[in-house]
Amino acid sequence: MPIKALRRVTDHVHYFIPEDHNDHVENWREQLSICREWARLKADIKSKVDELESIVAEMRLVEDGTFYLSEDHNRFVRAWRVLLDIDEVMAPTAPEVSELSDVVNQMVEIKAGDIYMAELHNLFADAWDLQVKINETYIENVVVILPRNDWDAMLDWIVDGAVVFIDPQIDTATPSDVRSVLNKYRVKFMVMMDTQPYRATYCGAWRDILYSVNYFTGRGCGSLTIYKSHDADHFGATSVEEHFDYFPLNRDRAPDVEPWTTPYPDYWGYKYVGKGVVVEVPYDGCWVNTNWLDKYITWKPCSYPETWQPTRIIVISLTGTDLPEFHEYPTLDETLKAWAEKKGWSFKDLR
Repeated sequence: MPIKALRRVTDHVHYFIPEDHNDHVENWREQLSICREWARLKADIKSKVDELESIVAEMRLVEDGTFYLSEDHNRFVRAWRVLLDIDEVMAPTAPEVSELSDVVNQMVEIKAGDIYMAELHNLFADAWDLQVKINETYIENVVVILPRNDWDAMLDWIVDGAVVFIDPQIDTATPSDVRSVLNKYRVKFMVMMDTQPYRATYCGAWRDILYSVNYFTGRGCGSLTIYKSHDADHFGATSVEEHFDYFPLNRDRAPDVEPWTTPYPDYWGYKYVGKGVVVEVPYDGCWVNTNWLDKYITWKPCSYPETWQPTRIIVISLTGTDLPEFHEYPTLDETLKAWAEKKGWSFKDLR
């Protein structure tokens, strides 16, 4: 959920509405989730994140007719003081943090009976505008390798722009779990399949996403013929949803995206769900070397206007191969580690 911009108000013009408070509470809940992620990257802020969590836990939502109490305001002030301490660790030289410090230093706690001036609320609005910039600018780029079925850990790491290499047999997520992530985040799930005859290994988490498509793109040294009867023969006739694409056409590719040949086409299918996309990719073919891996990471789905710019790489899939001699590196995680070093990203193997 994105951080919301708070309404700015003027004394004797605007009246308090529940959204003035509730948007602020929802922002704190979202910011807390961001700070928890930061704490995994920098352990020295964990105590401050715990302190922030205890303050946010006491924040309440209000309705029309609810009295707005001084303590509601004061919790926000205390939370901003703690968040500023966290920001100063995460981005000590960032100009936005310096500006945020000036804003937070103007915030004051109030007591029952004090007149609630517009400026007290507008300082919160100013602070969120700055915090959004801090959140967007100072997310660490990282490659994360997780245990093969650790869906919940993946949820802790996922952000907009993430590319997730995922095992087709993952059994810790349901179809609704998958769709929920695709609707919430701009994410690319890359389901790691060797070749189309093995599609029967898809578990239930992918069945209603990938099986609902009764087209597939064939892999072979011949033509790029789309075999329309394959899924109907194997899984029963189903309807094709609108937002499903196959090989990106040359006219739809970004200029820096090369055709998918090595030297013959890999079977390739992908489907849009919400803000995200699910991609079927050949398991070994996507990581022959770092250049080949980079094409998969930055590949542009047809419906997007530009090459995908990843913000995080997450792996919850097998990483080995029976044919290491065909790869520059013996495993996917070694290839990703080399890719991360070349890009200047962090690399974390959390298995």
